Amino acid sequence: MALIRVVARPARLVIYAPDLIGRGVDGRPFAEQLASDSRLILGVAARPRVDTMTYDLRPRPHPTDNGSVETSLPTDPIEVVHAFLAALDQDDTDTARRLIADDIHYVNVSLPPVRGRADFDKVLALLARPGTGFEVYLHSISADGATVLTERTDALVVGKLRLQFWVWGRFDVADGRITLWRDSFDFLDLTRSLVRGLLAVAIPSLAPAPPSTALDPPGRQRR
Repeated sequence: MALIRVVARPARLVIYAPDLIGRGVDGRPFAEQLASDSRLILGVAARPRVDTMTYDLRPRPHPTDNGSVETSLPTDPIEVVHAFLAALDQDDTDTARRLIADDIHYVNVSLPPVRGRADFDKVLALLARPGTGFEVYLHSISADGATVLTERTDALVVGKLRLQFWVWGRFDVADGRITLWRDSFDFLDLTRSLVRGLLAVAIPSLAPAPPSTALDPPGRQRR
């Protein structure tokens, strides 16, 4: 049996833990029980310290090789999705275009699909308009072969209006290119984000703050 100690330090919580996978003494997942219990015992092998308060929720951009994007693009499905979302987050539409297949199928569930590179370029053009921004926070990402699943908080920013909401996404990757991007939403949460965003234009204190840890509820943080 391995003992886990949770030690409070200024501005962050440092967790000395064997693993974040497993269940606590009351049957709840360890990550959930962590919020209320400071002493947990799990029978798992020791692993290095984990610091959840400084966990980076932003997607990882893929490093370039001597400025040559073509030779440095990732091929691993998870890394492709990380690089694609990071490119959108950083308004790097050139890299985003290089990471999609010519026959990409982009779907926001219950809305008309976007098919093919030409139509997808129109979506990228909307995100690239002056005063418009797109932010991505990854609460979870995993892969089953060439299919990558994500749970995210996305934020659309148009001028002073910020819409922040929960998204579940599926990406299919073939030969280092995204062939399917399908997002699902909670439309009640989406409606709340619109109302909150409109109110925050007049009352800035109501504006949602980005999530800071993987344990934050997706899409619903406030300042």
